[in-house]
Amino acid sequence: QAADAFGWVRRDPKVGAMRDGDWLVGMGCATAIYPTAVAPCAARVRLTVDGDVRLQCGSHEIGTGVRTVAGQMASERLGVSIERISVEMGDSSLPPAPVSGGSISTASVCSAVLKACDAIRAKLFA
Repeated sequence: QAADAFGWVRRDPKVGAMRDGDWLVGMGCATAIYPTAVAPCAARVRLTVDGDVRLQCGSHEIGTGVRTVAGQMASERLGVSIERISVEMGDSSLPPAPVSGGSISTASVCSAVLKACDAIRAKLFA
């Protein structure tokens, strides 16, 4: 059923056989795995009196987007617009985080942010 819905039955298996004008069209099936890990990490999440959210973590941004994704995680978990969330990172005085390398920072930081936000929700709705 999935193959029919996806259009796999119309696939021509010869390399380069499927085109859309000058473009080659692929319809393959690929898999991959990249081993990652989660390291100990802490995050501080505070609600301000005006309804904004202040997220702090000692992680640093090396171009992976961890600052953006951490803000998105807080936005989703707390139901607060992303525009109302400030993210502070890259300062050793903030809660500790692992090194940004080896695909470790995003999973680690977002897990800490999720737990911090869930703790806030538990206190608010207790």
